[in-house]
Amino acid sequence: MNQEPKYPTAICQWPKEDRPREKMMQYGEQALSNSELLAILLRTGTKGQSALDLARKVIHKFAVFGKTKPALSARKSNPPKTSSIF
Repeated sequence: MNQEPKYPTAICQWPKEDRPREKMMQYGEQALSNSELLAILLRTGTKGQSALDLARKVIHKFAVFGKTKPALSARKSNPPKTSSIF
């Protein structure tokens, strides 16, 4: 799960074909990864992290799309963002 960010900048500066929202509009939600779908719900990232980077961390820490229960200690990473999801 240790994926390096594909782009070091905000999603709005990425090529349009790589942006989650635009990808969904063109190809449908089935073409997106769980991280990309969650990034759309998050809408924004945090300083130094895109929404997609943050989505990957949330999925990894909480295992929301896996078979394990969420790690409650992971809520400390960014309480406003994670609480809005759960």
